[in-house]
Amino acid sequence: MDKKEARKILGVSKETSINDIERRFSILLKKQRMAKAQPEEEEERQDNASAGIDEASKDSGTAAAPKVKQEEYSFDQVSQAYNVLMGYEVALKEEPPSKAAPLLKKAGIDEKKARNFFYYYKFHMLAAIIAIVLLFFIVKGFVDHVDPDFNTAFIGKISYTDVTDKLKDAYKANVPEIKEPGFDGAFISDDDHSEQQYAMSMKAVVLFAGGGIDLYIMDKESYLKYAKNGAFLSLDEIAPGLGVDMEKNKDNIIGIEDTEINGEVKTTAEPEVKHLYGIDITNSTVLKEAGVLGENFIASIYVNSKNNDKALKVLQFLMK
Repeated sequence: MDKKEARKILGVSKETSINDIERRFSILLKKQRMAKAQPEEEEERQDNASAGIDEASKDSGTAAAPKVKQEEYSFDQVSQAYNVLMGYEVALKEEPPSKAAPLLKKAGIDEKKARNFFYYYKFHMLAAIIAIVLLFFIVKGFVDHVDPDFNTAFIGKISYTDVTDKLKDAYKANVPEIKEPGFDGAFISDDDHSEQQYAMSMKAVVLFAGGGIDLYIMDKESYLKYAKNGAFLSLDEIAPGLGVDMEKNKDNIIGIEDTEINGEVKTTAEPEVKHLYGIDITNSTVLKEAGVLGENFIASIYVNSKNNDKALKVLQFLMK
């Protein structure tokens, strides 16, 4: 922009002083700010000020110059004109059009406006993209989710949380009837009386009460606790066919004491009758190779399991 164009935009002449140029610039800026609030009143006031009309000229009877409607210019044009006349002009480097410019033009999109939009709303757009991605994975999780058709729970001093994937693969490979094995459990230690241990004990109660577990793998203390309450299926008739070493498992032959069913405690009629409710699988190569940690493992079939056939095959597999 040259000085001639700059003077035209500001409505000044060559003889206009620097102070008057600054005053005129302030007037135009103020006019633009107030245009929306008081368009007609502000336009008349600014036009009178720019024409140099004052009360003295009115009182003297001097005829005012006819008011010429000032051409409207944008804020950028007014600012640039002021900078040119005041010697503040700074050459702005124009960014070359991007490769997408022709496509944007065909779509009727102004590239500069598009850049500004992305600049000012980039964080909003980023948040929206993240929300869409999260929603996608949540929906995908629901769609891909398959309910387990066989559930195993670890109860007691047994660490299993990092090995479930290996066990899943082992189950599927050796017991084809199981399509989607599930694993859960509660790490319970009598040496720890923290709130976390209390929560784990409550979780164990929920697992038994829920009735969705088919096979339990427990430490010795947990086995004795729940077996005496009648939580497991008797393996007396099954053990010989599985090749169970009865001498090794003689401590697992116990009698049921009190059985709690739906909140009602019932005492067995024959407390002296004892049965085998769990099989020692401490030396299971399957559990060792999977990385399950614990001092001893006793496997039992839940008394209300709906997958007894699968449970027997898994039990036989774990005995290896």
